[in-house]
Amino acid sequence: RFVYCAEEDGHLSFAFTEAVRLIYRGQEVFVPKGCSFPLQYEGAPVQDGTAKWRAWEKKNVAVK
Repeated sequence: RFVYCAEEDGHLSFAFTEAVRLIYRGQEVFVPKGCSFPLQYEGAPVQDGTAKWRAWEKKNVAVK
């Protein structure tokens, strides 16, 4: 829903809400680990996937 990125001297600072990953100029700068979702209404009892993160902020990530 919202993303903010600022690059300065080859480093990226960013913040976002409701996302599963963030790619900046072809480089993945935020990728959460996978997780399991128990208590499914249909299908397998436990399903693997990637959860949507509500909010995240990080500063000074080196970018190529």
